[in-house]
Amino acid sequence: MQLTTILLLVGVLACPIVMGLMMWMMNRNMNDSQGHSMSGHNMHTSESDRLAMLHEQRRLLEQEIAEAEKIAALEAKKQALAAGSRSDGVTQPAKDIRS
Repeated sequence: MQLTTILLLVGVLACPIVMGLMMWMMNRNMNDSQGHSMSGHNMHTSESDRLAMLHEQRRLLEQEIAEAEKIAALEAKKQALAAGSRSDGVTQPAKDIRS
């Protein structure tokens, strides 16, 4: 009975310890990669290059927003048409399932 209790205790303690170790390692790796990318980014780009990149990102985002708005408008039209066809009182003939 004591062996079962010890194994259960080890199992219960192992999970949070391993999870904490994994989180610490991931956090350390993320901090290292961010430090390298930021220092390399600042060294190789001038302010005018950075500004040009930001303008390009803005243009792409505005294009994506316009496309999303078009999709939302089409979805609204689709729902309005579907609601209109249900409320106009016209019903589809039922299919005969007795073949």
